Amino acid sequence: MASMVNIMSPVVSKNLITNFKAFRLKHDLPSLQHTRVDAINNGPIKMMKKYGSRRSIVVSCLDQPISMPNQLSGYDAVMKFYSSINEKNQDQLRNCISNDCFVDDFSFSKPFHGKKEAMKFFEELVNSMGQNVKFCVENVCEGDGYNAAVNWHIEWKGRKIPFTRGCSFYEFTDEGGILVIRNARILIESPIKPGGIALTLLKNITFLFDEFPQVADCMFPGFWGSLMR
Repeated sequence: MASMVNIMSPVVSKNLITNFKAFRLKHDLPSLQHTRVDAINNGPIKMMKKYGSRRSIVVSCLDQPISMPNQLSGYDAVMKFYSSINEKNQDQLRNCISNDCFVDDFSFSKPFHGKKEAMKFFEELVNSMGQNVKFCVENVCEGDGYNAAVNWHIEWKGRKIPFTRGCSFYEFTDEGGILVIRNARILIESPIKPGGIALTLLKNITFLFDEFPQVADCMFPGFWGSLMR
């Protein structure tokens, strides 16, 4: 495993990638908002010998991800998607989404099915951001397949807005040599911080379920679905 890189001021186009490949290390990261950022403070990446037999997972900073010519990249698809939102380019945004996409934003009670519903959601998001709000990507983690996880936050004129940290998980599909989003799950930071209360509540609920299984049956979605039939 690689030691973590110390990032002092994450911004939207910072190419901080965790990938199931080996990467070289650079000392500067480009930015759409700042010309240069000195992001590395802790020296080179150190590999631990005991993980030598495992597949390498390396954290590195690149001007551009290392890839073969014409190789599809989840990183590129992610950055294109967020750039489309930040630039309010709805035509490009539409080209980032598959016709049968599924978008599940956990802030909403129901997911969005298909390109029409997804585009309506993203268009409303873009309109609500105004002219000065931008998504700032902190980390992009690519898996073996066409999938990626992204950590992000939202800024207004370069200043981080409280309670806007989020994490999104994307699955892509190849449509004519272009990766487009087929499945997206979006989680955003809650302004309510229950802390230890949440663990106490979970303990009490699991005890209730174990002692009275019929109560659990009534609370799970399958029970309510059967009543609606």
